[in-house]
Amino acid sequence: MKPAKSIKMWVSDLDGTLLEKNGRISQANLEVFRKLGREKVIRVIATGRNLFSFTRVLPPESLPLDYLVFATGTGILDIQSRELIYRKCFAQDDVIRIGRILIEKEISFMIQAAVPDNHYFHFTEGRRVSEDFKRRLEVYDGFGSPLQSLDQLKETSQFLAILDGGLSELQQLSPLFRDYRIIRTTSPLDHKSTWMEIFPQEVSKGEAVNFLAGRHGIHSNEVLCVGNDYNDVEMLDYAGLAFVTDNAPSDLKQTYIPVCHPKEDVLPFIHHWLHKSAQYPL
Repeated sequence: MKPAKSIKMWVSDLDGTLLEKNGRISQANLEVFRKLGREKVIRVIATGRNLFSFTRVLPPESLPLDYLVFATGTGILDIQSRELIYRKCFAQDDVIRIGRILIEKEISFMIQAAVPDNHYFHFTEGRRVSEDFKRRLEVYDGFGSPLQSLDQLKETSQFLAILDGGLSELQQLSPLFRDYRIIRTTSPLDHKSTWMEIFPQEVSKGEAVNFLAGRHGIHSNEVLCVGNDYNDVEMLDYAGLAFVTDNAPSDLKQTYIPVCHPKEDVLPFIHHWLHKSAQYPL
């Protein structure tokens, strides 16, 4: 187990890991971020939310952070300078190719615009339209418009398919998109539906964290990550120390270090454990 002094970057997921029901981060967790700043540790939140959704809940400038990785690694915001330092998007040929496959399979899906405007999207309804799909349209009412033509789309950041068939349907569809990054996510809306997110191959939270580590000359062994869901796997695999919260799926708790404490205590608990520099009872 590595001592605290070997950790130079902390990365935490947001929903299900830090965010409370009231849409805030606890003062205990914020105080850990402040302590990390004093310890010269790079502080990062990595979220599946787009930038608009994040700022509606938590204004970035009010947080003791260095970077925000958003939209599952499609973009990175430098908190101090307010500069967008990293963004990825699809080539138009890829948009047409992916869209045609989903339409042929009669899958309901959404196509998000390019970062930082990826809260806007086009959508099309397939053979089945899940309640979770309808709910997302309601949440983003005014930001979505029906898809007219794939050929008219220029820069886009991701496809989102909400699958009624769950994991088995995702496993059936994934081989059709081998050239792209497929990320499985549990719906943040009903907390049970399976989302299949399709990104350019180089997009993931792990790739974004790797970019930041390279920017600061930090080795992966000096990175600590904490998450709670499948879209955190790439960054958890990248990190020298990887933790998951108690609400994570059981298979993730068998793979990474489980922190069996409420999420409002997760960062203070890990911080204390690291500074003990010994096996603290998780």
